[in-house]
Amino acid sequence: MRNVATLAGIFRYPVKGMRGQVLERANLGWHGLAGDRRFAFLDGEDDRSGFPWLTGRKSPGMVLYQAAFAGEEDEGPPQIVTVTNAQGDSHHLNSEALLAELTGLFGRTPQLFRMKRGCFDSMPVSLISRSTVAGIGEQVEMELDARRFRPNLLIDILPGLAEREEDWMDGLLVFGEREDSPRLRLNRPNKRCVMITLDPETGAAAPVILKYVARSRDECAGVYSSVEKPGALIAGESIFLI
Repeated sequence: MRNVATLAGIFRYPVKGMRGQVLERANLGWHGLAGDRRFAFLDGEDDRSGFPWLTGRKSPGMVLYQAAFAGEEDEGPPQIVTVTNAQGDSHHLNSEALLAELTGLFGRTPQLFRMKRGCFDSMPVSLISRSTVAGIGEQVEMELDARRFRPNLLIDILPGLAEREEDWMDGLLVFGEREDSPRLRLNRPNKRCVMITLDPETGAAAPVILKYVARSRDECAGVYSSVEKPGALIAGESIFLI
């Protein structure tokens, strides 16, 4: 086991497609970060695409909504979620006011959906390094915000150890040096979609980012992971590779 990186950031997305919360500490369970993507809005009018969720794929403005738990979310009863729009107005997640806003945004009435295990596209935890984000930014001549890639975990790879986090595929990452340190298995590269083109502050699209990732990185950036040992994740802790 060797020290390979540090945990630079933890992100939780209470509502799929909306802006995430930045956390200093999070509980990692068998189904990912506690509270991550436990809610989503469904597109009841389109069941042909295989992707029924209403996200920035269908309206970039969705990424400007900030969702947050009023209290800590665990695996028990759902906690209160508030959503703040770009104008600073806050609504309860299940309020008529928010439903009306999202209806206007998407041109159809969304259906609120809760899944205790999380509404994931593929796997429960996504991870990307700052060097990967910076490298893509250099190629497209843009300074990229890591939030474009909507990771759960942002890491800093220690100098000289790996060019990309994909180099550790199938390896086991241990977070911290505690008896209860959580462990993640790096399972496969994270195939990307139009979401990475969206500026998390403005919603403006930059298609060149996805074009570069598709052409030069086989459509992938970052990795998907599965949980091999639950535990507490703490920002700033060392990460070890087995």
